[in-house]
Amino acid sequence: MRKLILAAAMCSAVGSYVHAAAQKKMPIDFIGEWCAPEKDGDTTTYTLPSWTEDHKCTDILSIDQWQFVFNMGGEEEIYCDPVSVRTKADTAPSGTAYFATISANCYAGTAPDRKTRRTVEFERYKGRLMLKSK
Repeated sequence: MRKLILAAAMCSAVGSYVHAAAQKKMPIDFIGEWCAPEKDGDTTTYTLPSWTEDHKCTDILSIDQWQFVFNMGGEEEIYCDPVSVRTKADTAPSGTAYFATISANCYAGTAPDRKTRRTVEFERYKGRLMLKSK
């Protein structure tokens, strides 16, 4: 009986560790390719390719379920892996706006061993995505 209780406790502890160590996912409302960024202070606005002039996509922000990758004004690509994600949505008759505050470990493409923590606020309304770094 004692062995059974010990085994159950160990399985529970291992399960909790594996769950806590699971990688955070990006919210589905932001996944996709975004392009043609416009900067205004510390806010960068991206659009869907279909919303750009001549449907040409430059300076792509790529978001998949595990990370987001962007180019900061001609510098090398920056990769960001989410660590914590907080989301909310605001629905009105004209559509839904999606918000997320994401804390991520980010690194330059050539230096994956030198990560820095960044917090980025995401706001999407229809074909526009605004990013604001904190």
